Amino acid sequence: MIDKQKLEHLIEQFNTHVIKHSANGIFSSFEGNDYLCREEEYKINISKTAKQILSNANITQSDIGSGKIQETIFKILNSCQNLVHYNQIISAKNKINEYPYQAEQILYDIYYNNDEKLAFENAIQFFGAKYDLLAYLFFIKDCSRFLPIRAKEFDKRFELLGVDFKTSFKCSWGNYARYIGLIQDIRFLLEKSLGFPVRLIDAHSFVWMLKWIKDENLADDKVDVTVSFIAGEPVTKEKEQKIQARIGQGTYRKKLMELWGFSCSITNCTNKEFLVASHIKPWKECTMGNEWINPFNGLLLTPNLDVAFDKGYISFENGGKILISSQLTKDEQLVLGIHDNLCLKKVHAENQPFLEYHRLNIFKG
Repeated sequence: MIDKQKLEHLIEQFNTHVIKHSANGIFSSFEGNDYLCREEEYKINISKTAKQILSNANITQSDIGSGKIQETIFKILNSCQNLVHYNQIISAKNKINEYPYQAEQILYDIYYNNDEKLAFENAIQFFGAKYDLLAYLFFIKDCSRFLPIRAKEFDKRFELLGVDFKTSFKCSWGNYARYIGLIQDIRFLLEKSLGFPVRLIDAHSFVWMLKWIKDENLADDKVDVTVSFIAGEPVTKEKEQKIQARIGQGTYRKKLMELWGFSCSITNCTNKEFLVASHIKPWKECTMGNEWINPFNGLLLTPNLDVAFDKGYISFENGGKILISSQLTKDEQLVLGIHDNLCLKKVHAENQPFLEYHRLNIFKG
């Protein structure tokens, strides 16, 4: 049961948050808002891309066992970005490779048979209780009825809503249906409160972003990240080390958290325990203008991406598109969750000189 009073309060906070981060200071739709499109519309784009892959394959029942379905699903899994944990992708691909005929039958049933409950349950029996994976496969089938899920993270957000509902270790058709139902109820209440149409995926985004808003409201040390780091009194590296402003727990990390909206610069991961404050131009090579504490010389990255970036196995164009070193093998890319569809959520003009330095001096090409 949703606490409507608490939900109304959170909707008010959400409205304020979106207006604050919107270029024109207006929030009159999800699809038409630049901030929400930048942060959340990628999910619909993933769905469209994967649905097109499925459509282009023109699969029929006679294709079961031919390898055609397997090839198609691998392409769809490679397009999922952060909607499925990469360990679940690897596990799924291994299982499909091991039992290709059975896998193709199950995958065919998900997309082309009407008994969705049976298809979901059969998929659990085959893949295991891989909630991210199964929700994604159904999301691709119909993004107007199904949604992706990250179980532990959504449990935290339901707590913020005062909803007594858990998804962790409860992967089942019944649990998934109730999860969709709760988001649907929130969608109706959002429409009523905001006064404009809200898609199911928009309500999903609202719930997901509640953690960001909470973190933003709790941040008790706001820093103006637009301040110039060239002018003003120099800050020696020695002094900055003493106040823990390198990569650890100090001011620099707080500045990056503020600049990147308390989430990974690429994957939208919001769990602070998994976010690394990573310099673009390495700390040891920063020599002027307080570059080592300039938040525009930094990205918030998950550990796998941080290591790859720090070692020069990935870099980014000025527009944010990922560059992958030829020295990083396909198997290593798969294990690390690195692929061509990754990109920075946004690129500030002030980031670009640092990105150029990284491409020229760190990236292995």
